[in-house]
Amino acid sequence: MTDPDRQNINPWFAIWTRPRATMRWILDYETPTGIAAIVDSSPDRLVVPLAAIGGIAHALNRASTLGLGDLYPILGIAFWAVMGGALGGIITLFVGGWVLTLTGRPFRGTGSTEDVRSAVAWSNVPIIWALLLWIPELALFGREIFMSAMPLVEANPGLGLALLGFGALEIGVAVWAFVVFLKCLAEAQNFSAWRALGSTVLAGLIPIAIGVATAIAIDTPPIARGDGFTVRVPDGLRQLTAHELAGAPLPVDAVVLLQQARLSPSAFRASVIVHEEDSLHTDEFNPANRLQCEALGAQVSGEPGAKLSDVDMVDTVLGRACRIWMTSRTDNHASMLTAVVQDNRVWTFTCSHDVRDQMFLSACEAVLASFRIASMDES
Repeated sequence: MTDPDRQNINPWFAIWTRPRATMRWILDYETPTGIAAIVDSSPDRLVVPLAAIGGIAHALNRASTLGLGDLYPILGIAFWAVMGGALGGIITLFVGGWVLTLTGRPFRGTGSTEDVRSAVAWSNVPIIWALLLWIPELALFGREIFMSAMPLVEANPGLGLALLGFGALEIGVAVWAFVVFLKCLAEAQNFSAWRALGSTVLAGLIPIAIGVATAIAIDTPPIARGDGFTVRVPDGLRQLTAHELAGAPLPVDAVVLLQQARLSPSAFRASVIVHEEDSLHTDEFNPANRLQCEALGAQVSGEPGAKLSDVDMVDTVLGRACRIWMTSRTDNHASMLTAVVQDNRVWTFTCSHDVRDQMFLSACEAVLASFRIASMDES
């Protein structure tokens, strides 16, 4: 671009038709005279006001789309658009500028964060010019422009056609503003507009990825680690610590998950106990063998107060399993023991619960389904 071109360019108009050349002029111009006294040589010049005004324009459009006029007066909407929109525009400027700088690197972008911020800010110019459309819109439609229902417009075909015309014009400006943004970003990053599009798409995927990862992290139950295995802790349960288990007649490698809230004040707190059954060996015990399963049931139900209710063979995600049901002879205590073979070892899952708390059995099944043999690194 020649020096005369630089002196004669007006970014407020030229950015509509020559966005890349205009963006380069903004980034490179070094003589603060005439219009350049406003733009200046620094890419940071005017970026904050432009971002704030662009944010206001977006906020007004969003208020109209959401029908905020159903809930708030025009002055309330205007206050929200000016204060919230301006703040949102400034936040978008700095956060978006930083993110777009990073996402431009895989596409071989070389622009600085300041240059990218300039592109973000100056690409608001078409949207800012579109603010002028609000003058006739408010004059014609009044508060209804912000409302979900527009009875006066619906009753007047002329107003309806005018509304359609303004809507088409705003869509056209929005589309072209996006094209201008891509061109400005491309110039700031020194690559093509197509790469600018790829960089923008990648930047848009980041908050989506963060949201998905956060949702997964929130929804994923914590992991309880035993000696050589892991299980997930379902909602409503917690893993007892070694200090809490001190003195308990349990194997040292056992994981104990305790119900946090009782079914009722009279119900006892349910639990799930998972551990390797050292007394059983795969060469002696086959969970798919009914006779051996019944023998195990007779053994575990031999404890005082226990009564064997049922022995069954069930299919689980860990394979064929031996399942033993026991109840107490004196209270509402019930237990479901499931024995499975994994990694040539016998593992047992004992779910102790109140007979009135049948919902707890689903937590037991979830623990069983989540069982994994831990690798050397995990253990």
